[in-house]
Amino acid sequence: MLYKFCRKPTVAILYKGETLKRLLDQRWTGHFFTVSVILRSFDDLTILLREINSSPSYGADVRVEAAGLLRAMSEPSFRFIAEMVHKILSYLDPPNLMLQAEDMDLLTVEERIIYEDLSNDTELRRLYFSCIDAVCGEMKERFGERNCVLMDALRSLDPENSTFLDVSKVKPLLDLTNTPIVESEYTVAHQFLSVQMKDSFQADGGKWTMKKVLQHFQKPLEAMPSVITALKHALTFGASTALCENSFSTLKNVLTEHRLSMLHRRKANLIKLAFEKDLTKKFRGEWKDIVLRRFHSVAQRRLPLY
Repeated sequence: MLYKFCRKPTVAILYKGETLKRLLDQRWTGHFFTVSVILRSFDDLTILLREINSSPSYGADVRVEAAGLLRAMSEPSFRFIAEMVHKILSYLDPPNLMLQAEDMDLLTVEERIIYEDLSNDTELRRLYFSCIDAVCGEMKERFGERNCVLMDALRSLDPENSTFLDVSKVKPLLDLTNTPIVESEYTVAHQFLSVQMKDSFQADGGKWTMKKVLQHFQKPLEAMPSVITALKHALTFGASTALCENSFSTLKNVLTEHRLSMLHRRKANLIKLAFEKDLTKKFRGEWKDIVLRRFHSVAQRRLPLY
């Protein structure tokens, strides 16, 4: 409500604090960023609401809304809940950002309770511990026995792990997609990769990862389909949800009110370009000369562009 109120043109001119963040209910980071800004701009928001509430130059509906928000922010429970949520989510933010990284392969609160009076110290304590219990319960569910088995499977596909390509460890991951596992392929793959990785030099001086194994040994591994399938599953296992959410966010940014009449094919292509922005930026840099030469070849010999 504060975010929407401060976006009103007549209010935005008067507001001198930090720009409020839109609340994203489905993400902890959304709550964290929103609460952080509100806490830093608490005094500015309070001053803004008081000025609008007492100013006759604003309409009655705006003044009533400002009065309601000011009354809500003046409640002790408002500041308490904001500080509490900020404290809890500040601990969860670093691992959350790490797990949402695009190259993450998993190796490398909200609680609604009805109270009669939240100004009472006992009720505030109950609210605090209820939120802690909710977060701990969610963590226990996320990292329960079933998920730990899957994490062991991911660990066994890490080239630097001692259980690399252990069939018994990998099997739970392939069972998710009903992919048959061929033990002989894992035996051959383990022997082949152990020798090749030992003899091959890493240009960046880093360790071998699943991504690097697929990049360097794609062709040989195609003869061992269950092994290459397991490696691909492991690479997409942790990032799939975050990438799906990212693609929907990209769709929202691309599909503005001025582009509602575009055809589906054009919209799909624009989304791909926006989503793969790391690649499209290369057209202005390292790929620029290659693209220009290709265009000249097309113009001169009428070759296909791609």
